[in-house]
Amino acid sequence: MTAVYILDVLDGEIVNEIKAIRCYKLGYTPEISIEFNPHKHIVYYLYVSNRGNPYIKFYHIPTLVTEQQARKIVLETHGLIH
Repeated sequence: MTAVYILDVLDGEIVNEIKAIRCYKLGYTPEISIEFNPHKHIVYYLYVSNRGNPYIKFYHIPTLVTEQQARKIVLETHGLIH
């Protein structure tokens, strides 16, 4: 899993998934604008290593949840914890 995700905090569903593209090989760096609701969506990058270790970088966390709660929600959504 290597992508930027938009996750709805209220229902725990992934709203959008933007897969990583290696455009630098084509000679340009892409720019993407992502639309999301800042009050209920978490925007994050998730990478899971070959050993199964998740690395999460948050781009946006709504004020409803803390970063620790957001991390737990993301890991549960992707089935990385129970």
